[in-house]
Amino acid sequence: MEPKTDRSSNDHEHYSVDEMMARLKRHNRDKEQQEKIKDGELVTRPDGSQVIKVKKRRRRSKQPSKKTNPKLKWAIIGTASSLALVTCCLHHLYYSQIQRCILQRENRNFDH
Repeated sequence: MEPKTDRSSNDHEHYSVDEMMARLKRHNRDKEQQEKIKDGELVTRPDGSQVIKVKKRRRRSKQPSKKTNPKLKWAIIGTASSLALVTCCLHHLYYSQIQRCILQRENRNFDH
């Protein structure tokens, strides 16, 4: 009696490297196609090409639309504009004080 050998293990010995790579690539492609088919439906176009039709997923469909309070919006805008105006005024006052000090020093140096 001959010992039983696994035919698939004997076949691997006769493959070239290129054939092995081609088989691996084909195997990976087949796996990817099977995974895609799970998520969608295989459809044949009129031109003969085959594609997988997948339903679009809508995110946050259950989340209610965001409604902003108009009073709050205007309060925020008013506060921000007031703060900007006060900042500009303080900057102008500070800058004018510095200029006065410089002019006073120049006048003192000029008088001596």
